[in-house]
Amino acid sequence: GASLLKKFERIYPSLLINSLTFLIQGGEPIKQNEKNASYYGERNSSMGYINFNCRARQIIDFVRAQSFPYPGAYSFDPTGNKLVIDIIDISTETINNNKMIGVPFRSNGQYFIKCKDCILVVKKLRLENL
Repeated sequence: GASLLKKFERIYPSLLINSLTFLIQGGEPIKQNEKNASYYGERNSSMGYINFNCRARQIIDFVRAQSFPYPGAYSFDPTGNKLVIDIIDISTETINNNKMIGVPFRSNGQYFIKCKDCILVVKKLRLENL
């Protein structure tokens, strides 16, 4: 999500200038083939719930796809606080692997969550009290 938008942010000014110059000089726009056209509706926060029964790589990619400027990927801690997770990664710490899948727990001031194939560490999050 956000990393792709950052790349586009860099090239957008020259892309816009080149496109306008092309049109001003009489260039013909390319018509969109409506048979191949598609769109995706507006994202809302309910689309960001994380399924921790998936493998780590799927979860990491899902969190990245939901990150700013989108509403974010989320889970809930055992007390009901909504954890909007901006960055998550595979933990390199040795942690008891007897935890339940999908139930966030704290250790050394960080949140960890067990998924299908490993323990993940939450690197950046926003707490939302419900």
